[in-house]
Amino acid sequence: MPRCLSLLITGLIAFVVIVLTGTVSPVVPTAASGEPLQEKKLILCYPDGSRTDTGLPVLTGNQSAWVPAAAIRLIEPRSALDTRSESLQWDVEAPGFRLETPALDTFLRPGMTLRLPLVSTAIGPAVNLYGLEKLLGIELPAATGEPTFTLQINPAGQDRQLNQVRPAVHFPEKIILAWDHVLGKNRDLSQEEKPEGLNVISPTWFALQDDTGLISSKADRDYVRAAHAKQLQVWPLITNSFDRDLTRRFLNSPAAMDHLIRQLAVYSAVYDLDGINLDFENVYDEDKDLLTAFVQRLTDRLKQQNLVLSIDVTVPSNVPYWSPCFDRKKLGESLDYVMLMTYDEYWQSSPVSGSVASIGWVEKGIQNTLASVPPHKLLMGVPFYTREWAETEEDGQIKARSRSLSMAGAEGRIRDYDAPVEWLNDKGQYYTEYWRDGSRCRIWLEEERSLGLKTALAYNYKLAGIAAWRLGFEKPEVWPVLYQTLKD
Repeated sequence: MPRCLSLLITGLIAFVVIVLTGTVSPVVPTAASGEPLQEKKLILCYPDGSRTDTGLPVLTGNQSAWVPAAAIRLIEPRSALDTRSESLQWDVEAPGFRLETPALDTFLRPGMTLRLPLVSTAIGPAVNLYGLEKLLGIELPAATGEPTFTLQINPAGQDRQLNQVRPAVHFPEKIILAWDHVLGKNRDLSQEEKPEGLNVISPTWFALQDDTGLISSKADRDYVRAAHAKQLQVWPLITNSFDRDLTRRFLNSPAAMDHLIRQLAVYSAVYDLDGINLDFENVYDEDKDLLTAFVQRLTDRLKQQNLVLSIDVTVPSNVPYWSPCFDRKKLGESLDYVMLMTYDEYWQSSPVSGSVASIGWVEKGIQNTLASVPPHKLLMGVPFYTREWAETEEDGQIKARSRSLSMAGAEGRIRDYDAPVEWLNDKGQYYTEYWRDGSRCRIWLEEERSLGLKTALAYNYKLAGIAAWRLGFEKPEVWPVLYQTLKD
């Protein structure tokens, strides 16, 4: 994932403010069949046969049982509403559930803190219980026409193993991964057509929150189920929140690292994930060995689940905190794949204008990385975005400011300003410029031709595939180009 994630922080903050002030209209989920949900009354039934009428509503349907946050707190009293993260936070002191192997079960014993994401519904912030039965130790009733929904707590004889060890992954074709940046509600993949060639999707679900190793979660079981139905693997991304001081404290605490790994192990089992993508950036250069050791520690555990593990790295350079912090050779030895972020050649706050990813710069980045990472483990990053640069003269100097644009957004600028477009052979891109409010605006475009040239590099250097930032910024026409260019 690119450093341009920071571009979207402002939008994320705005979204959170809206949610917490209650100005977002409720989202009324539908059943997996697409039919409207039915509202029923929640009854809890305990092992001794006693029953409690909670007075709380449930929205039920095919593979859906949305219950309000208060219901989870009745089922699991150690849970608490965390309004900052829009989730239920659950302190698991002695796990009653099990993971894929006995060794992982032993690893879980110290406990952990889990977070269940909440969705705004007609009955308030709610959680879908389907898929969480073994985690919470509950049994859902069969569908009936009754006005009540009777939930069995700690049913006798329930096997609480969350998942099985996954089969070994084999990609018959090159990997085409796209990151899906989740600001608020996850997209409904069941309603979207799968892009040609796409075989891995990486939603930005997890982030390190504090120096105990607690992570936030936006994980969504329905998203994974829909992705699997479309033959897509799901490798959610976890960031270090791009906070190098927090990261230093975390990397210096074995307890914090194990806490984070335990959470990822549980989430991977509960949501049936196929892999995990690490995006730790803005790390102190002198913490390089600590980062490498953490990755090995994580790999030793999560490989017991047979997850596909990868990390995002910048092109080799001397830029502090963003490049020397990666021991690319050792990371490549530990992990299945390394995603090379061959974009942000000229980054958001660059003092001068320039391309996000000119062809020569991309090729040099690949060549330099291949000195440390073998080609069968390397994925080349491709940008689905560009930047609009606005240059003004201040005190006799040219000052440049930029904003990110999708492909459609860039084409809109060309139409709006009737801007001329020319092909630049040395950049492998189309270029345009125009004047607006006294500023010279410049765009190095990304589209089918430029991305085709970049993808040809991945083919020529026999790389494992490509990874695109980000889904939704592209034009549909780019997918056939990426796929056909990578085909053997």
